[in-house]
Amino acid sequence: MAQKESTLYRALRDRLTSVSLMRVETRVALGMPDCLAALPCGRWVTLELKVVASGRKIRLSPHQIAFHIRHAHMPSWIVVQYWPPGTARSPDSILLLYRAAQAQSLTETGVDTPAVLRERWRDVDWPAMAELLAAAPTD
Repeated sequence: MAQKESTLYRALRDRLTSVSLMRVETRVALGMPDCLAALPCGRWVTLELKVVASGRKIRLSPHQIAFHIRHAHMPSWIVVQYWPPGTARSPDSILLLYRAAQAQSLTETGVDTPAVLRERWRDVDWPAMAELLAAAPTD
């Protein structure tokens, strides 16, 4: 079972073929999301990646929460790969997509927070997800 954000990054990079994903590794800007995504429409968005391999809690640091709340007016997303109990294969995991403004709620209610997108990994329409990432936060 994949349990690392780096594995989630590679899976997204391979499936979101119209999107150019770049990992961001920084210790200077605490809370900075894991990825920058260049979308075909010319827009840049940020993606925070989380993997929930046990339990239902999504762990965001106070810095990550602050970043997302501060940038809730921009296209900034939290992408979660959730492995429900008993899930052993990636196609059976769940992909959840949350807006930045939901960061605080995610720490309180975890994967039970209503997601903008909630699909079984094997059923995700990747081109539609790329379009969704381009949507303005007020859409």
